[in-house]
Amino acid sequence: MPETFDPADCLATTGKAADCAVPVPTDVAPSDGYYLTAAAESPRVFTANLNPAFCPGAPVCSPVVDGEVV
Repeated sequence: MPETFDPADCLATTGKAADCAVPVPTDVAPSDGYYLTAAAESPRVFTANLNPAFCPGAPVCSPVVDGEVV
């Protein structure tokens, strides 16, 4: 799936949340390397994995969580 996937666009075309569900991302984005390196090199830099907040139903992410499009 491309990184430009927009759940709102998907929902607008299908109308069914199940049709717009996606697997949990397992790969680390190349840009994450910058943040991870900075956090490893400085005690003042922190990282956080927000996937559990946006995808509580892992291993499949619903485009709607608690009535909100994520």
